Amino acid sequence: MVETYLERHNYDGKACLLKSICHASNSPFDEDGGILAEIVQAVLTPSATNEISGNNLEYHEAEKLGKDVESCDNLFPDCQKDAFQQFSSFLS
Repeated sequence: MVETYLERHNYDGKACLLKSICHASNSPFDEDGGILAEIVQAVLTPSATNEISGNNLEYHEAEKLGKDVESCDNLFPDCQKDAFQQFSSFLS
C-alpha cells in the first residue's frame, strides 16, 4: 500500500519505502511531531509486529540497518527523492 502510494507520486516505491524505514529507525520522529508523526513512525517500524517472513524480511533488514549505520542516504541508490526527509521537514 505505501509502495503504491510512493509510486503514484513518482518515487521508486520499494527503494524509497526501504530508505524511509531505514531513516525512521536511524532518527525517529520526536514527541513534538504529534499524532501524525507517531502514526508514520509506527507504519515505518516493521518490528512493531512480530510477523517476519520471506515477504517482509527486507523491511526488517532496512530497519536494522538504520540502527547500525550513521546515514541511510547511500544505502538505497534507486531512491532519488527522499520521502522521509520531505515528510520530516513538513512536520518541522
